[in-house]
Amino acid sequence: MGLSFDLVPFTKREIPPDARVYSHLPESFRERFIRICQPYITDRNVQNIYEEFFTEFDHDIEHFEVFKDGSIKSAVNSHREFIREGEDERVIDYIEYVLNYLAENVLKDETLTFDSRIRRAFREERVLFRLRPERRIIESQTSNRHGYSVANAPYHLEYLGNEPMVQADNDAQVLSGSSRWRDAINHYNQAWDYYQDGQFNSNIPEELAKSVESVAYTICKDEQEWVDDGAGLGRCLDEMKNQGLFEPNNELYPEAEKIFIGLKLSAQKAGGDKHRHEDVNQHYTLLLLHQTAAFISYVMNRYDEQYT
Repeated sequence: MGLSFDLVPFTKREIPPDARVYSHLPESFRERFIRICQPYITDRNVQNIYEEFFTEFDHDIEHFEVFKDGSIKSAVNSHREFIREGEDERVIDYIEYVLNYLAENVLKDETLTFDSRIRRAFREERVLFRLRPERRIIESQTSNRHGYSVANAPYHLEYLGNEPMVQADNDAQVLSGSSRWRDAINHYNQAWDYYQDGQFNSNIPEELAKSVESVAYTICKDEQEWVDDGAGLGRCLDEMKNQGLFEPNNELYPEAEKIFIGLKLSAQKAGGDKHRHEDVNQHYTLLLLHQTAAFISYVMNRYDEQYT
């Protein structure tokens, strides 16, 4: 006998959101890196880079064996295949090697253009890595004739975030399908859009603050009428605590106030300056995004558990 009702299976009921933030190298970034490098790398350069890298670092011998005939064509194919298919850590090693090889041997007067494209790719693809040295160092030490001397400060990558940051964003996106939370998630997503566009200024904390306010007001006024029209965030947080939404983690109540105050102060300090350099506060911007995602997803989930 079958079931007496229509059961919607887990695989159709719980569809994970498309990832929007990455602590690894997604396919889109790998393909973009290949395209960015293509105008600057001749077939002969690819052969030199690929052979020198694998000879010096002895990585992933199975990829190097594709290059066994030593031809330029197989080097080009192996170069692309390795970037597309290699393990993250090995490909990161290779990207660093390619960047430094190009800066030292090829780019010269195109260094700044190439540098901008690489940094933009990491940001727009929302890959949580940071390219060092900072852009201002590249700008100050680059000459049209000699390019940038990587021997002084080689190109290298550093982690900007980790898996908990990715998970916090995923948790927030899971809730975006509910019309109840749509306004809050829209503000949060707008903050990420500003990040993606490189607008490291007051726009991001302002949108995140609106996201926190929207969650609190949706719960306390639109859903439950616990507060009067126009109630501020502090009043909403008090009522959410009184109603047990922070239990058994009541320490989240003062943390929520700190997060919101931090967002407001960040917006004020930026002062609406739309030209703050990305190297000044990119790390802090990611911290704000992570804190906000973790807080709003927790509160929205707690509310749904108790009142839905």
